Formats: sequence, structure tokens, C-alpha cells
Amino acid sequence: MDENAEMITVFRSADATAREDAEEIQEVLAGEGIASVVVDDSSPGVVTGTVEVRVAAADAARAEELVDSIQIEGDMAGADPSPVLDPVTVYTAASGASESELLAIEGMLIANGIQPIRVETRPYPSLPVEIQVAREVADQARQLIIEARKAGAEAAEEEEKSSENC
Repeated sequence: MDENAEMITVFRSADATAREDAEEIQEVLAGEGIASVVVDDSSPGVVTGTVEVRVAAADAARAEELVDSIQIEGDMAGADPSPVLDPVTVYTAASGASESELLAIEGMLIANGIQPIRVETRPYPSLPVEIQVAREVADQARQLIIEARKAGAEAAEEEEKSSENC
């Protein structure tokens, strides 16, 4: 590789596995006949804490295509990109809602095998809080919340009747 050639960054990462990922990319590029260098933040122009793969400007377009086609193992490896996992709001608590109400709903969903996501705007407690779940279980979650409210209202009525009889 010509030392004076303009080098273009085709990969940059600050992940814990950045060095290994960069070396994997370098191997793929070499297999396709593209010379590359791996540089870290000890090199001029590299952002602190990152590792980069650079190639000659003449090879940049082809190298970028190859890098885009490489699936690096990591947190998202094997993730399901389907929209059935997109979060959907199933409950919105009015501003100033009680924490115990939110915890009860979250606990009920978890007990039924549904992982809730709480969406709140801190430090603004006057804004509503939402509970979201994956789209594929949203109908089930809504039904559980309706049933819990109904059971809670019935229990309150029974408690009121029993206290009147005392």
C-alpha cells in the first residue's frame, strides 16, 4: 500500500470488541484483494476510544460495500427485525399517577410472561407515563389490564358492602 495515498475510513467502532471486529473486516478485505490498515486512537485523527479500518481512496467504494455486507457478531446478532416486536403502548397513566399502580400493572404483565417497557419523561413528572409491550403480545396485555381493572372494581365494591354490614 502506498504510504502517501489518501486513506478513507470504511469502519469505525468504539465497542468493546472493536479491535477484533476491525481485524475481521481487514481479513475479509484482504481476501477480496483490498489492502487496509487498522488504526486506533494512538494514530492522528482517530477519535479517542475508537478503532478504524482504512483503505486507499481508490478502493473505498468497494470496501464500503464489503463492510456493509459483513454481519459482525454482537448485541444485535440474531435479533428479529420483524415489526411484531415493535413496542406498542398498552397503558397510559395520567400525570402524577401513583407509582404503585404502575408497578402493579408491570408486575401483572411480567407474571403473565409479558415484558413491559416503561416510558417516562424525566425530570418532568407532570407528563404521562406509558407502559409498552411487543406488538405481538399487545392484545393479550390490554386484555389482562382490562380484567385486572374489572377485578379491582369488583373487589372494591365487595369491600364497601362488607364494611357497611359491620
